[in-house]
Amino acid sequence: MLESNLVATSSDNRKECGLKLSVNLTCLVVLSLIIVSGNIVSAEGGRAVLFEQAVVPGDTNYILSQDFVGVPFDDSDIFSADDFTIADPGWDIGIIHVDGSGTGDILGNATELHWAIFSDGGGVPDGDPIGAGNPPVWSLSLTPTDPQVAISAGPTYQTDITLTLATPLSLPAGTYWLTCWATSPIAAQFGFQMSDTGGGATAQVIQMPGGVLGFPETWSPITGTPPGATYPDLAFRIEGVAVPVELQSFSVE
Repeated sequence: MLESNLVATSSDNRKECGLKLSVNLTCLVVLSLIIVSGNIVSAEGGRAVLFEQAVVPGDTNYILSQDFVGVPFDDSDIFSADDFTIADPGWDIGIIHVDGSGTGDILGNATELHWAIFSDGGGVPDGDPIGAGNPPVWSLSLTPTDPQVAISAGPTYQTDITLTLATPLSLPAGTYWLTCWATSPIAAQFGFQMSDTGGGATAQVIQMPGGVLGFPETWSPITGTPPGATYPDLAFRIEGVAVPVELQSFSVE
């Protein structure tokens, strides 16, 4: 709030003119632009790319992330996750894009798509979709035809997933882990494509205990065996707005 008061008085044939200017800036920063990660973002609802790990050019391999339904892999669900770090004071996330790959019409036949974000547990997620550890700080399950979901072409099939949240997700500063997986009744496969960005921790993979695919049953690096990934990261992108820094009130007289 900007206030100014101009007061004129007279006494003993003398005139005094006083000018008082008070400035009160509180709550959100009243600026027309916010600069986020090198991108200029409109303060009125605009978005920027807050985090991105791009697909390795020409690489079509993927790391499984799927809830298998039916034989032969019903007890062999596999989940992959990778970390991202939010600077202080936080982000309002509007879009999560996963660069996926797989076999067959996996997402066209999926009954649900799932997203979850876990806190960091010392270089791995501090929980998992199977139910061990802590619950996620946020999770969402939708059908592939939900208005918030857009499925587009991956390297071979329609396997890229863009989630545009109806209500932005607000997260404070910290390190988090994103996982995304499909529930599908057919024996096709879905997973993240890989990235060689090299930031943060190595992406992790976990399989349900007793699964038959030979993957580790606790969070383990994707570069281990199996799956023996060539690259250390998963390909995904997060868009939104960085939370503005709050200014303290002050006055000038």
